[in-house]
Amino acid sequence: TGSVELDDNSGLTSLSLPSLEKVDGSILIQENKKLSSLSLPALKQVGGALDTVKNAQLEALSVPQLVSVGGVKLHDNPALSTLDMCRLVSIDGRLSINAHELTALSLPNLELLTGSLTLIAGADAETKIETISLPHLREVQGHINLRNLGVLSSIILGELKSVGIRLQLENL
Repeated sequence: TGSVELDDNSGLTSLSLPSLEKVDGSILIQENKKLSSLSLPALKQVGGALDTVKNAQLEALSVPQLVSVGGVKLHDNPALSTLDMCRLVSIDGRLSINAHELTALSLPNLELLTGSLTLIAGADAETKIETISLPHLREVQGHINLRNLGVLSSIILGELKSVGIRLQLENL
């Protein structure tokens, strides 16, 4: 499959693509006002980015078989409380998350991030992230930027050996 785009679908409440295993391009899910659940249970590889942006009611994003992706951006999904990417091993790009209802970021198998890791809450937004668990992450070639995460109490980076640019923890 080349790319997948869901853009400005005002009536769509859920999407499941149970047989989709590979996307050579990118996946863009944006401005779907009523979308509450996105399930890609067989997806293993995305050549480009997986971007989910401005989906006001998106509560759950499930990609449990995903092993590699060209980048992940989860921004302005204020209801997002469930993220399942439990088999993800490598991100060939950035991981950027701004999700107000997400209480934990757990990527138990992530080993390599060629871009940067960014988790930031805006000055006027609260975040509920209490735990960041990336126990097998060994290398981040860009930076790690964790900022304005007021309730964050635990960061697990047990195997981290290398950060390419900088590790910045601010206002935690």
